[in-house]
Amino acid sequence: DHSSDQTLPPIVWKGKVVDVSDVVDTQRHEYSETALKSCFYYDNVAKKRSHYGVPLKGQALMMPTWRTLVEKAGYQMSDIPKTWDKFFAFFEPVQDKLRAKGMRHVFGLGYTVSTSGADPVNLLNQVLFAYGGGGIVTPEGQLQADDAKVQKALVDTLNMLATPFKKGYVPPDALNWGDVDNNNAFHSQEVVMTPNDTISISTAIMDNKQLYYHDVVTLEMPLDNDGKKVPVLLSVPQAFILKGAQNIDGAKNLLRFLIQPKNLDIYLKEARARWLPVMPSIVKNDPYWLDPKDEHRVAAITEGVLGPTTPWPQVYNPAFAQVNAVHLWSVAVADVINGMKPEDAVAKGLTQTKRIFADYVIG
Repeated sequence: DHSSDQTLPPIVWKGKVVDVSDVVDTQRHEYSETALKSCFYYDNVAKKRSHYGVPLKGQALMMPTWRTLVEKAGYQMSDIPKTWDKFFAFFEPVQDKLRAKGMRHVFGLGYTVSTSGADPVNLLNQVLFAYGGGGIVTPEGQLQADDAKVQKALVDTLNMLATPFKKGYVPPDALNWGDVDNNNAFHSQEVVMTPNDTISISTAIMDNKQLYYHDVVTLEMPLDNDGKKVPVLLSVPQAFILKGAQNIDGAKNLLRFLIQPKNLDIYLKEARARWLPVMPSIVKNDPYWLDPKDEHRVAAITEGVLGPTTPWPQVYNPAFAQVNAVHLWSVAVADVINGMKPEDAVAKGLTQTKRIFADYVIG
């Protein structure tokens, strides 16, 4: 299930999912620490944490960019800054210069700022972590709504996503984008760069050698504003078994077979490496994954497998999955776009977040 890392925690909470620790244990030594943490959920009926999902693959936010448009604007790819705010600000003058050259419908930034689908949730939460808001939920499942660092990170997040939109550097229809629309906007050269949670944009053009090997570049996330690595929010799609399934033993046997490293390797390669391995040995043992001829794949692996990664907050408390499901913070971005002060939007959003968390008390 590609969205299982969002949908699974609330189902586990209700005691409806089979504990699959015995499946995960067969490859525990192979999985990354983040993969193991990402399927370790709280069952409020059994009053325990355990492995209720079987990690299959990973995904992390990447930055596909049109090299040709950057160069047409008079820059080189090496001119793109390496730190967070400067990186994204770079694409505003790129838009200005492309407009001056007659490209009237091009935008520098392909932010998805809608209130539907996974892309706005993926972007917003990764931005929150980049600004230091990763402690919004503790590993024990407690919401840190009154933490000044978290509140400032939320304000910075809303400002980053709303301000370029209001200045005209994000397509107006991005307010209504679904998950495929930023991809489509990129492929039609409506946007110069768009954050995307897999390398699906590049894999879609893999058969066009000019586009794939030259015109489009997949960039890793920039460093934070202090020049440090940003913790990569690693989404981990998982297989799970619902209680009441007719053949639980058969399902477990199938999963034990599937998660053998050689089998996951084949599966992920057949998907054109759109998804990341969650077992470091796959990358170590198969030169396909770090083939220097494929810069897109190398960027994805360097960021999402070899670099520092962290689980999503809903691993610690399923309330955060509900916050994402109702797009609570995407609505806050829309509020700021429509004129609300970011501080007021944060206060409103945290009040609503507290109400959701009140239904998921752990301990």
